[in-house]
Amino acid sequence: MGEVVVFGAGGRLGRRVVVEASSRGHRVIGVGGGSLLDAHGTRFVDAPGFPEALRPEMLGQAAALDYYRTISDVDWVYMSPPPGNFEPGIRTGRYCIGGDHPVVDAKGRFGISYEDYAVALVDEIDHPRHHRERFTVGSVGEGHRC
Repeated sequence: MGEVVVFGAGGRLGRRVVVEASSRGHRVIGVGGGSLLDAHGTRFVDAPGFPEALRPEMLGQAAALDYYRTISDVDWVYMSPPPGNFEPGIRTGRYCIGGDHPVVDAKGRFGISYEDYAVALVDEIDHPRHHRERFTVGSVGEGHRC
C-alpha cells in the first residue's frame, strides 16, 4: 500500500496539500463538513439556521471538495462527518456509509461519535473503497441498519 495523506484544511492550504501529495504519488484523504446535502438538495452550510460562526470554515472545506472534484489524476477521497451529533462518545466499531446525504435512521436522525468516525477513517486508509468521490459515515442508535 502507498502512503496516504489525511488532512482537514480547505482553501489554498487544501489545494497545496493535494498538489504536493499527488506529485509524490500519495493517496489523499480530505476530511471536512458543511457540504453534505439536506433532503431538498441544499448544502447544510447554505441552509437557514446554519451557525454563522462556522460558515467560513465550512465554506472553505466545501471549496476544497469542489476543487478535488476537478482532479482526475490523483487518488483522492473526501470523508464528511454528519452535519450534527458529531461528538465524543462510545467506540462501537460500527458505522454506515452514505454519499452526498447524511446517513439517517427511520426517524431522520444523524450522527456519529468521534471514535467511530476515526474507525471509519482508518478502515478507508487500510482498505480503500472510495476513489475520487466524497462519502460520509454515520451511526445512530441501537438497531440502526445500513
